[in-house]
Amino acid sequence: MGQKNQLRTSKRRPERAETRRNGLSGASSFGALADGLGIGLAVVCSEGEIRYCNTTFTGVLDFSPASIGSDCVGLNILDRLIPHSRAEFGEALRHARYVSVDGKLEVLSREDQLRTFRVSLSPFGKPGIHPDIWILAHEVTELLEAGRALSDSKGSVSFLSARLMQTQDAERRRMARDLHDITGQELAVILMALTRLSNNIGSQGFDAKVELAETTALVRKVENEIRTLSYVLHPPMLDELGLKSALGWYLEGFTKRSKIRVEMDIQEALPRLSRDKEIAIFRVVQESLTNVLRHAHSATARIGAEVKRGQLALVVQDAGQGFSTDLLNPGKSQRVVPGVGIYGMRERLQQLGGDLSVESTPRGTVVRASVPLGSEPQEAVPEEQADQEAASSAEPLSTNGSGHRILIVDDHELLRVGIRSLLDNEPGCDVCGEAVDGMDAVSKVRALKPELVIMDLIMPRLGGFVAAQRIKEFRPSTKILVFTNYSYGQIQSTIRSIGCDAYVSKARASTDLILAIRAVLRGEKFFDSSAQPKSA
Repeated sequence: MGQKNQLRTSKRRPERAETRRNGLSGASSFGALADGLGIGLAVVCSEGEIRYCNTTFTGVLDFSPASIGSDCVGLNILDRLIPHSRAEFGEALRHARYVSVDGKLEVLSREDQLRTFRVSLSPFGKPGIHPDIWILAHEVTELLEAGRALSDSKGSVSFLSARLMQTQDAERRRMARDLHDITGQELAVILMALTRLSNNIGSQGFDAKVELAETTALVRKVENEIRTLSYVLHPPMLDELGLKSALGWYLEGFTKRSKIRVEMDIQEALPRLSRDKEIAIFRVVQESLTNVLRHAHSATARIGAEVKRGQLALVVQDAGQGFSTDLLNPGKSQRVVPGVGIYGMRERLQQLGGDLSVESTPRGTVVRASVPLGSEPQEAVPEEQADQEAASSAEPLSTNGSGHRILIVDDHELLRVGIRSLLDNEPGCDVCGEAVDGMDAVSKVRALKPELVIMDLIMPRLGGFVAAQRIKEFRPSTKILVFTNYSYGQIQSTIRSIGCDAYVSKARASTDLILAIRAVLRGEKFFDSSAQPKSA
């Protein structure tokens, strides 16, 4: 503590000895009891000079290990406090000569770390002009740090909530504008074209086929725009086939829209994760690539994903201009910055036991995300449940018994009615049943034993990919024609890999569906309407 305090201590040695003789620190039983307390205990004079302290209180003042117990006697407690705490504690000492008061001690450890203690001060003996003072002290440093962290966290959450609401509102405005200015206008043109067709059909010089062709093209364009919008909001491929397939589909569309060349390096056998984890990783890729497009001005990007050390590790890298990563901290900036979405993804991943980091330089940005693999629950349809549903819901539709038995599977009744109407005029085709989802399809194939299943991919409870796999497992002779809105690059190879026999986009139903049904019933495959179907 310095020469002054050392001299002070040496002068008061006799008084310390007298204090021991009076029984405060000299009695071994009291000393053992006081040293065993988990709370700091000391007696000081009204000026702060220590008369007695237990071992715990020695730790309060952070004396060296050799200076324990009575060796601290004579030192002044005020000398150990940081300046602004010294004045506050001195005032508490003056009041404590007469009444009990509560106060605070703030000291610097030998590692220059601030430590904070809550203290209770009371007169020792009869209150008077110069009484000694009891001090009880317990450390609250960790509690205060936890409180500050909680406060910071609440501030971060408030900031994030506000930013997300603003982003959500902006996105809704953009979607509303697109729907009104693009899709809405196209629908208005379609309505006018249909009205013109209705009013003029049969009129001399009016070419109805041209009008119908132009109107059909517009309908297909609107259908494609709506499908793209819905897939961007939530890609159903993520639920059906997992992260790798969903990323492949998304990167294909992103490259077409942005003209940014994206290299994908994803581990071949990527395991399925829980839905929340797969969505979180997908959103990190989506947000990162959006930032590349809007802010990085990079012509290329790279996506990498692999399993290592029990975690799925994702890397998104670009070669753009970079940005200051301080902008990712909402406490440092309240502006709209590229990192707002990334900050939200970090919070989301941390809730799932994962993490996210961002490194950025003028040569590019690297986003790293990870989530633990854990024990992921697998969606399953018990065989006995499928059998029960088959018994209760597999009543066949009326058929003439002479044609090929066909089961129609789609969760939209209007689509099922449309397919039935096409088949009504197709000789040799009998619709034996309809199913409203993948689970219903599995059970009805067991009960009805159809020759052909016409099935959508995106359905509730059980999607078409999983349903097709299960149907092929217990009834490989049943043909499966996938009839869906999906139209990304790997769709045909994926469908082939699970044993399906045909694929028709719903956008080409009027031209390809009947052709595909005929080909499959002849034992052929149908995957490309521009090529002659080949025999199986």
